Amino acid sequence: MTNKRATKTLNRRRVGAQLRRWREAAGFTSSKEAATALGWTQVNFSRIEQGVYNTTAGQVRELAALYKVTDPEVIEEVIRAAEDPYGTGWWSAYRGKVSQALLDFIALESEAKSIRVQHPAVIPGLLQVPGYVREMVKDEANRDQLAAVRLARQEVLGRTDTPVGFHALISEAALYHRFPDRPEVMKEHLRRLLEVSDGERIAIQIVPLDAPAFAAANQAMTVLEFRKPWEPVVSIDDSLGGSLVEDAAKVTRLDELFYRVADMSLPADKSRDLIKAHLEDKF
Repeated sequence: MTNKRATKTLNRRRVGAQLRRWREAAGFTSSKEAATALGWTQVNFSRIEQGVYNTTAGQVRELAALYKVTDPEVIEEVIRAAEDPYGTGWWSAYRGKVSQALLDFIALESEAKSIRVQHPAVIPGLLQVPGYVREMVKDEANRDQLAAVRLARQEVLGRTDTPVGFHALISEAALYHRFPDRPEVMKEHLRRLLEVSDGERIAIQIVPLDAPAFAAANQAMTVLEFRKPWEPVVSIDDSLGGSLVEDAAKVTRLDELFYRVADMSLPADKSRDLIKAHLEDKF
């Protein structure tokens, strides 16, 4: 059994965690027990589960057989991630130019089947028009590439082969933003929000100004759900890519928090009415 040792990449970590879930579900209480059953060294086995070592397609299949995992789509999905530890999407061209945290987030976002975003202050990145993006990115040295990355991310919403559901909670305060040097930006943005919210897979709710303070006090976050077998994750968002929350209990609590704020927000149709009113009254 040979493996390439490396730093923990996103996919190595996800594959290792999934193999550990398979092991635990199969009743193997320790990695040593499973390693012994396969004749592998316990140290190497543990490092696979920790996301330190690569995993080959053959090893994934051996483990699936041991753990009696029989769903071929699930097995092939884990093999796909195992064989692509760094990810090779369009974002790979930005490796070394933007933070690894941002690249990891984009890789996850690109695979999501459902995206839920709450931002207490600004319009979420997947909905931003180009003018708004450039106004919001204040890192002058990296503005062009950060803006390009943010706009490229938006292709996920137009995906037709594996459509993604999108649900955004936007503070009403964000509708009041103005850019003195470019007054047309918010007009364009309000039109964009009306355009995208008219589809079946995109839901936008406005958190009104008179909502309880609790609704505006939360950090910006994105809840990502995936096809089998991957578990949901939450990104606590910031301009550099944020931090990922992968612990199942914490993810559940944050997702519940999202829906508590959604319950305080205007329904989708009332939200569209409010956006229209801002567009007509202010522009």
